[in-house]
Amino acid sequence: MNIYLDRLFNSLYVKIEECNIQLSLRELLAIYRWHDNAIYSSLRSSNKHDDLLNGDVLDELISVYSRKKNLSYNEDCPYFKLPSIIEKRISSYKDIEEIHSQIIQKQGFKFVLDNKVNASEHTDSYDMMVNSYYQYFYKMLDYYGDYLSILKYNHYSGFFGTFGKSIMNEQESEIIYGYLINMEFTEQNKDYAIFLTSKLDFKYRASFIFYNILYTGPSRKWEKEILFFKYIINRNMMDESVRDEHILEFVCNKIKKHRIDSDLIKWIIKNITISQLNEEILKRCLSEQHMSYAKFLKLKYIFTEHHFCSLYFYDFDFDIVNFKPHSNWELDLLKDIMQTPELLKEQFFSQHLFYYCQKISYETEHFHYERNFRLFLINSSFQLSEKQFIDLLDNRYLGRGIIDFLILQLVKSKYKYLTEGVAYKSFSTEVRKIIREANMSVNSYINELVSQANKCRDGIIYEEEKNEIVQIVEKMIKITK
Repeated sequence: MNIYLDRLFNSLYVKIEECNIQLSLRELLAIYRWHDNAIYSSLRSSNKHDDLLNGDVLDELISVYSRKKNLSYNEDCPYFKLPSIIEKRISSYKDIEEIHSQIIQKQGFKFVLDNKVNASEHTDSYDMMVNSYYQYFYKMLDYYGDYLSILKYNHYSGFFGTFGKSIMNEQESEIIYGYLINMEFTEQNKDYAIFLTSKLDFKYRASFIFYNILYTGPSRKWEKEILFFKYIINRNMMDESVRDEHILEFVCNKIKKHRIDSDLIKWIIKNITISQLNEEILKRCLSEQHMSYAKFLKLKYIFTEHHFCSLYFYDFDFDIVNFKPHSNWELDLLKDIMQTPELLKEQFFSQHLFYYCQKISYETEHFHYERNFRLFLINSSFQLSEKQFIDLLDNRYLGRGIIDFLILQLVKSKYKYLTEGVAYKSFSTEVRKIIREANMSVNSYINELVSQANKCRDGIIYEEEKNEIVQIVEKMIKITK
C-alpha cells in the first residue's frame, strides 16, 4: 500500500507539470509535505514499535521510496530527491531557503541527524538515507552558487546559519568538503569556494589545500591558486596550526583516501618551518610522486608566517644532489613558478628565487629548446655574455625563448653588443624571423612580451622603455630586408 501511495504522489507531480497547473512553490511544497507525512503515518500505524527512530521504520521508509524490498547499499534512494516540478520553480535565493526549510522537516531527516540506528541489520538503510541527503545537499550547493552575490550579504540563511559566526556541523562540513574537492575551477567557483571554506573549521581548509597541491590527477587547475589558499587559511583566524597533533591526524586521514601517503604529509609539516635547505629535503621532494620542491615552498608559504628568505637558506652545494630521474631539477622550480607568475610579486617567493638562482645555471639545451623567455627573465642573476651569445649563434642554438629575452634587454648597456657588436646583423635576422612567424606587427609583438614580463616581476618595463625597444627592433628589421 505504501508503495502505491508514493506512486500516487509522484504521478500527481507529473500531472501538475504536464497540465501546466499554476501552483506556487509554497503550494507545491505543501503537497510534498503531505506526501512525506502520509507515507510515514502509514508506516507508523503498521509498525509495532513506538520509537520515532526505530530501525524497522527506517528500513520500510527506504524500501517504499526505492520501490524495492531487497536493497543493496550500492543503490541510491530518492528519499530527499526533489520532484522535477519543484526544482524547476527555483528562481531566487529565497526559493532555495524555503525548500530547505521543508526538507529538514521531513521525517527521514531525523535519522540523518541522529545516528542511533546502529544495529548491524539497519546500517545499510541508515547509510542510504544519509547518502540521499548528501545528494540533495550537493544539489542545493549548486543552486546556492548561482546566487552568491545575494548569499554573501544576507545575515542569516537557514541552510548556512548565521554568516560570519557559525561553522557548519561535522556532517555538513563533510558534505561541503566533498563538494569543494570535486568543484571545477572557474573564477566564479573560486569566489564561491571562499564563501564555503569560511563555513569550515581550520582542519577542513587545511585538508582542502593539501589535496589540491599534492593531487596528481587529470584536473589540476586549483593547484596554481596559491594566493587564494593563503587567503582562505588566514581568513577567520583561529588559534590552530597545521602542526597541532589533532589537525595533523585529521589531514592525514582525509588525504590518504586519495592515495597520498600519510608519512609524506607528516614529513612536510615537520619540515616546512626549516630555516635552511639541505640535501635530504631536496632529495625527498624529488623522489616523491606527489611532491616537488616548488610544492614544498608553496606549502611553506601558505602554512607559516616567516615570509622572508635568509641569505643562508640555500647555503649548501647543489651539485651533491644527484638525482638521475630529474637531471634538470634545478630549473623545475623556475618552470613551476612561471605557471603562476603573480607569485613572484610576493616577497616570500621573490627572495627565495633571488638566492636560489645564484646556485643554478643553464645548459645549451635550454637556450636551444626553451620557448618561454620568462625562464631566463625571472632569474635576476642571469646574464648572457657576448662570447656565449656568439657561440650560440655560430652553433645555431638560439631558440625562441632566449631571443625574446634578449629583445627585452636591448635598451640595457650590458647588452649593447646586440646592437653594436659583430653579431648585430645575424641577431637582427633572427628577430625578424620570429616576428614574421608570429604574424604580428613589431609593436604588437613587443607589447605582448612586455605584458608577459610585467606579470612576473616587480621591475616593470614602462611605456618609454617599451617604445625604445620597438624603435630598435624596427630598425633591425629594416636592415635585414
